[in-house]
Amino acid sequence: MFRGGNWDILIAQVGGGEPLNRTADYDGVDSFPSWSPDGTSIAFHSNRDGGGIFVMSPLSGAPRRVVPPERTEQAEFSSAPKWSRDGTELAFIDHMVLEIVSVQTGEFRRFELPGSSGTRYDPSWSPDERFMAFVAAQNRTATVTELWLLRLEDREAIPLTDGQSKDWSPSWSVDGRALYYVSNRGGAMDLWQLPIGSDGALAGEPVPLTVGIGMRRAAFSNDGSRMAYSDGGRIANLWRVPILKDREATWTDAEQLTFDQSLITIVNVSADGRLAFNSGRAGNPDLWILPTAAARCSSSRPTRNQTGRPHGRRTGQRSLSTRCAPEPGTSGPCPRLAVGPDSLRAATRRITIRAGHRTVVRYRFTRSERATWTSG
Repeated sequence: MFRGGNWDILIAQVGGGEPLNRTADYDGVDSFPSWSPDGTSIAFHSNRDGGGIFVMSPLSGAPRRVVPPERTEQAEFSSAPKWSRDGTELAFIDHMVLEIVSVQTGEFRRFELPGSSGTRYDPSWSPDERFMAFVAAQNRTATVTELWLLRLEDREAIPLTDGQSKDWSPSWSVDGRALYYVSNRGGAMDLWQLPIGSDGALAGEPVPLTVGIGMRRAAFSNDGSRMAYSDGGRIANLWRVPILKDREATWTDAEQLTFDQSLITIVNVSADGRLAFNSGRAGNPDLWILPTAAARCSSSRPTRNQTGRPHGRRTGQRSLSTRCAPEPGTSGPCPRLAVGPDSLRAATRRITIRAGHRTVVRYRFTRSERATWTSG
C-alpha cells in the first residue's frame, strides 16, 4: 500500500481492525507481497539493502533476502513472486526470463520465455508444478496482452489467448484442469475460465464466470472454495496549461479537456492544435481526435463501403474507425483516425500527426499482424 509517501506491506484481518504495517522499518519500496501456502511467510520485492526478493514472517522479525538484486533488475516492477505448492521454491519473472529459486539453498533454475521484446509478468504455477502460466505484453500498461503457458519439463511455450483483449491475473483451479483469468474480451473486465488439457494445450473455448464486474485482479484460496478480487481501474484525463510570459502557471490556470473514468496513455498534438489520443472511454482501447476547441469526442463502429471493405488505405485484416464531434459552429465529422480489430481491442503502438493534417497511425493487432492507416 502507498501511504505517507512510501510503499509498504500491510497485514489486515478479514473481519476488520487496524492493519499491521510489516515494513514500517524501511522508507523505500516494499511491494508485490505473496503468501506462502502454509501462511507462515510472505515473499515480496524490495529495494532495501540494494534490492531483491525477501521473505519475512507475517507478524514479526526482520526480512531475509532470498534473491539478490542482480537477478531482479526488472522483476520488482513486474509482479509478485509465486510459491511452489510445498513452499520450498519461489518463481519470478525478470524481463523475459522465468527464474525458480530454492528458498533454503538459493539454487536457481532458469527458463527463457518466448519473444524478443516487451515484458512478461504474472507467473502462475499449476498445482502439479508442471506448467507456468504468464502474461506477455509490450509493457506493464499495455491495453492488450496475451496469456501463455510454459511446459517446464520440455520448456515448450504455448499461447492460450489470441492477443486481442486484455488478459491477465491467471490462477489455476485446484485440479489443474482450468485456468482462471481476468479479461475484457466480453467488454468489461470479468473473470473467465479456460480449460487446459493434460499436455498444457487448450482443451476448449474460454467461458465467462462473471458479467459487468469491472474486475481488476482475482485470487483464490488454496482449496479453491473462496475468491477475493479487486475492482476499479487507473484514470487519467487530458488538461491544457498555458505558457505564461510573466509567471509560472499553476493548477488554477489549467483547463481540463476530458472528464472520463478511463485511462489515457498516449497523446500527440497536430500543427493546428488538434489532439490525437488513445482512451478506453467507450469500454475498449480506441483512438480519438479532440478539436482545438475541446469539443466532446465520440467513437463509432467500423464504417464500410458498398464492397464491404473498410474505407481508407491500409494493410492488415481488421479495422476500426474513430470520429469526434465537430467544433462548435461547424458541421461534419472530424477526420477519421485509426484502426484496430473488429472487436475494438488493439494495442496502440504509435500515434503520429504529420504536417499537412495527414494522420499516420500504426497499430499492432497480434504477434504477426500490423497495419498502417492514413487520413487526409
